Amino acid sequence: MYKKLSIAILLIIIGLTAFFAYRTSQIGFDYNFETFFPKNDKDTDFFMEHRKRFGTDNDFVLIGLKNNQGIFNYYFLEKVQRLTDTLKHIPDVKSVISPVEIVEITRDPLMGVPSELPYLRWKQDSLYAIDSARIYRTPELLGSLFSKDGKSVCIMINHTERIDDDECTRLTNNLYNLAPYFQFDEYHVAGRCIGQTYYTSQMKGELIILLFSGFLAMVILMIIIYRSAIAVILPLIVVALVVVWTMGFMNITGKKIDMLANAIPTILVVTGLSVAVHIITKYIDHLREGWTKFDSLKDTVTHVGLANFFTTLTTVVGFASLATTGIKPIDDFGLYTAFGVALSFIIAYTVIPSLLYLLPVPKKTGYIGFPKLTWNNALINMFSFITSKKYWVLGAVVVLVLSMIFGITHIRENTYIMDDLSKKSKLKKDFEFFGKEFQGTRAFEMSLTVKDTSKTVFDRDVLMEIEKMEVFLKNDYGLGYIFSPVSLVKAANRSYAGGDPEAYIIPESDARLRKIVKELKAFQGNDMIKALISDDFRTARIRSIFQDVGSYKAHQMNLAFYDYMNTHVSKDLFEYKLTGTAELIDKNNRNLAWNIASGILIAFVVVGIILAILFKSFIIVLIGIITNVIPLILLGGIMGYFDINLKLSTAILFSIAFGIAVDDTIHFLSKFRQEILKEKTVLYALKRTYLTTGKAMIITSILLCTGFGVLGISSFVGTKIIGSLTALTLFFAMIFNLTFLPVLILLFYRRKSIKTEVIPEKVA
Repeated sequence: MYKKLSIAILLIIIGLTAFFAYRTSQIGFDYNFETFFPKNDKDTDFFMEHRKRFGTDNDFVLIGLKNNQGIFNYYFLEKVQRLTDTLKHIPDVKSVISPVEIVEITRDPLMGVPSELPYLRWKQDSLYAIDSARIYRTPELLGSLFSKDGKSVCIMINHTERIDDDECTRLTNNLYNLAPYFQFDEYHVAGRCIGQTYYTSQMKGELIILLFSGFLAMVILMIIIYRSAIAVILPLIVVALVVVWTMGFMNITGKKIDMLANAIPTILVVTGLSVAVHIITKYIDHLREGWTKFDSLKDTVTHVGLANFFTTLTTVVGFASLATTGIKPIDDFGLYTAFGVALSFIIAYTVIPSLLYLLPVPKKTGYIGFPKLTWNNALINMFSFITSKKYWVLGAVVVLVLSMIFGITHIRENTYIMDDLSKKSKLKKDFEFFGKEFQGTRAFEMSLTVKDTSKTVFDRDVLMEIEKMEVFLKNDYGLGYIFSPVSLVKAANRSYAGGDPEAYIIPESDARLRKIVKELKAFQGNDMIKALISDDFRTARIRSIFQDVGSYKAHQMNLAFYDYMNTHVSKDLFEYKLTGTAELIDKNNRNLAWNIASGILIAFVVVGIILAILFKSFIIVLIGIITNVIPLILLGGIMGYFDINLKLSTAILFSIAFGIAVDDTIHFLSKFRQEILKEKTVLYALKRTYLTTGKAMIITSILLCTGFGVLGISSFVGTKIIGSLTALTLFFAMIFNLTFLPVLILLFYRRKSIKTEVIPEKVA
């Protein structure tokens, strides 16, 4: 009967795996930063309406060109012109704004006849001195199309709105392929489309590399530890199935691989081994003790099953708690990883027993050993030291925790635009080029609405207050050139003054202002005006760009701006609101700590309930929670002392680490309870627990730390941090489970705290 059942189970597993493997092959990749906007949020809704009214703010690409001898060079400018002409014929390019083609509309002071005057008459090098002086007195050009040091120019390409991945890739490749033909001293490209192409291509390559590296690391370690083909192959079969089924499920539910989801397969390779390792460890232990294959298998499934179920549940809870953040990529990461962890339990308890029943008993069932050191001797020595120095252990932990709490106070929320890229990344170097040579890369976006329905943004009193605000934004906030109704009026006034740079002001004459406003309204359909002014002329868009100062400093700058507006600018004329992509992502980051804390609190409660159900003891629940809170405190302290900022990739570490680390605690306490119910003394029960469960705890911790450490080879900084800090935290958790947990039990546990009814044995 068992043989037929085992074969039937394996055939079903094979069939399902074939289906999920096909769906896995169809999975797509995605890097859409808008998924990081807050969900169901009024600020997100506001920005979406703002974008509908004024158009998108990121459907462009910047090309930075540097000439070490200076930009006012005929041969350099001739190449810029040829590049400009070439760009106009590239698919998906709608328009090109080039420094060699920009003109100013000027008017004859007497007749008012408009005429176009090129800012840069590049074909006439005798005019370079005159043109350069004029360019560097024109605020909308300096820092946007021309660098301040006179060695770089910028070409702006406006492309098709919201183009898909394939179109982005085509455009990006076309732009990069042009560089060798023109041989500029430096050629840099940046923009949303460029970033999207880079991230998706990197994710595709890294998914294979990380997954292969994770498998390879696990194979090597398990060969060293178990020295048995079956003990190595079976757990790896489990994790392979878990990865394929989870990714297939992701495809079925419409989930694409994004920056966070890229780490899910590798994490599942690591976490999926935990259940399998506990099964294999107990099974091999029984075989080494002389048990038959059937009895070993039956006892392992029966007695390890309940503990494994609850440890899987706590890991699922840890990952699922991330779904409380309200940030879709994090929510998805938590839910799909939790789904995969749950699958690891189901697959392990169907595939492994079936295969073990059908396969012969492994010939080699030993663990790695050394001449003078065995598992038993090492654990006995550790246990003896801990029990004899329990007050020293307790004191050391208290001192350590207090010092780490102080470190936690130094953590701050902060992130940068290209924070997730390594310093060697070409994309990051390109963004840094625009930040250094031009106005920056961080967008500033504001919506402004006139309160009085009888007024428009072109009324003099409104314009004067907006200008006052812009002076602060320029001088104190650090914005580059500001596009706004004021800039339109000033540029028009300069045009009426024949292009005189001194006339770039709001005209003092009411007649001149009325004339300018009338003309601007007449050209309401012009793209530049539509991008800044609403149809009723009561709502305006204020946009600019500045250096990527980081979300923390940007928030401090915003607070200073609000303070200035409250004390220096009239509140009766208009209302305003900061918005835009950067602002929304920053808002998410500011709320991230609280959202993660809420999720961890939920995880604490669920784990507490699980421990209470298992042990029916408040003391045991408290001991279990405290033991697993301390590694999180250490993680926070390390982040504070080493100036690791709180951001998306670091905030989720706490939930991940807690959900995984608590597994060993449950295994340890489960075995301890079973020993206590045999009427043994606390010390003896603790010793037996230490010698049996300690081995599996160390093995699983080594595997977990190594597996997460594999993520450290990623080119994405966020993935590196998730891997390295999670591995470090899990190492701390193992240390505290082997040292601090036994000490707490010795010092605070009393036999009457646990009821003495007989329960099924749960051996780790």
